[in-house]
Amino acid sequence: YDIEIFSWAKVPAAISRSVQHYVVICDEAHAMQSMDSARTKDTLSLVLADRCKGVLLLTGTPMKNGRPSNLFPLLKAVRHPFGDKQRLYEAFFCNGQQKQYGGRYVWDNSGRSNLGLLKGHITSHVFHK
Repeated sequence: YDIEIFSWAKVPAAISRSVQHYVVICDEAHAMQSMDSARTKDTLSLVLADRCKGVLLLTGTPMKNGRPSNLFPLLKAVRHPFGDKQRLYEAFFCNGQQKQYGGRYVWDNSGRSNLGLLKGHITSHVFHK
């Protein structure tokens, strides 16, 4: 077996085609909190590829601000059903809604809602020490 290690600063966008199947293990997975960051996009392209046969996300750091929006990329990475539709997830668990600021509408996903339900449904994908 071959093992390759990459830092969060140099996450590859793809794995060599010569590798048939692979598993991705991400330490400090809390670094993947924004769907807009390059590291999140590159990591998701790796873990969502058909050749990826497993994903293990590790962190000992609490999610900052306790915002459910920060959890979405991790749920998407482990192929949890809540990671399928970002806008729907944010509307239900982040009290996501359109707000008007200075004459323009923006999507606000900074809130929290239905946290008991979220916790109940992600427990199967989370291990606590």
